[in-house]
Amino acid sequence: MVIFAFLVMLVVLVACLGSLWGRPSEGIGIPIVAIGVFAWIYLCQPAYMIWNGELESYLADAMVVKGLLVPAAALFFLMLGWRRGERRVRKLLERSTSEPGWNAGRLYRYGLTAACAGTALHLMWVLRSGGFAQAYGQMHGHGFESEGFTAYIYMGMFWVQSGVAMMIISGSRRRLMPAEQVPIAIFAGGLALNGLLQGSRHDLFAICAIVWVSWSLAKRSRPSIDRAAPVLALACLTALLMVGYRSVLYLSSDKPEAPSWTEAVTADIGNRDASIRLGITGVEFVVHSVALETVDKTGKYDFAFNWLPVYTVHWIPKIWWPNKPPLRLAEVPLAQLGPGITLADVQDATAVQLAKGCATGIVAEMY
Repeated sequence: MVIFAFLVMLVVLVACLGSLWGRPSEGIGIPIVAIGVFAWIYLCQPAYMIWNGELESYLADAMVVKGLLVPAAALFFLMLGWRRGERRVRKLLERSTSEPGWNAGRLYRYGLTAACAGTALHLMWVLRSGGFAQAYGQMHGHGFESEGFTAYIYMGMFWVQSGVAMMIISGSRRRLMPAEQVPIAIFAGGLALNGLLQGSRHDLFAICAIVWVSWSLAKRSRPSIDRAAPVLALACLTALLMVGYRSVLYLSSDKPEAPSWTEAVTADIGNRDASIRLGITGVEFVVHSVALETVDKTGKYDFAFNWLPVYTVHWIPKIWWPNKPPLRLAEVPLAQLGPGITLADVQDATAVQLAKGCATGIVAEMY
């Protein structure tokens, strides 16, 4: 059954890639990124762990099969919905061609304002966390202090991301002057540096995607998948190396010895011997598989009820509502891992201990 599940995942990936290949603009679309991510997590990682004899230490065969078939179904329906939605979007674009255009200069100013505001909020968070040395002095951004702070402070970088995108896209209507290009480079470079010092794949992928997609829109180019493949491969390799060197990418003098190049590349695909003996892992395939198993065993399917307070209460700043109840009062656990389950739930149900910072991912949340 494990071999059958691998074949199903492989067929779905190849079929999805074949349906997109050669079509314009798919090089900057979500499907090609999803295909690459799914191939890495649901083919490369389990195949390597089986070859290395690690997977049986964490998962039973039935859990491996479920961990492969569920994402295969998720990817299939993602592609189906994307193709259907694409046709609807094309009709909307054809209908909107006669509408008046937008002002490029105003969009650039909006973007610059958003980027400046986001940078100011992030600097405030850095200062409240004890300064640059303290905030960036621990691995994976653990030096930042978010407890008791409003999300408007510790999520300021999202303003910067949207601001950079607006400034770049404004170049589709007019040529950006050198003085206008400098702020874009500064803010984009700051986002990349912040991601590197925190060891955050999210920030690194975000700025790459923002610059690439926005630049394509600004230049009115529609890169195909074959043109986009080298850029995607470079971004993925950079992210792998960043995760591998995460133990030394922070501002502190007590860093351990830097791993070798091969150790850095394989850090995200397997586990060390000590971790295997203790039953600890952070490999995404194992994390996602045990999350599915835990949800089935505990019946905590959640049905997204915990998102209700996020959209109704969480957005109100504490400065306006000092006694705002925490999300935990809405039955959102403090150590929540994903859809209604916690790290303790996973360990009780599967005997697998997940590394700090793990998340279930979209497949488990959809499931």
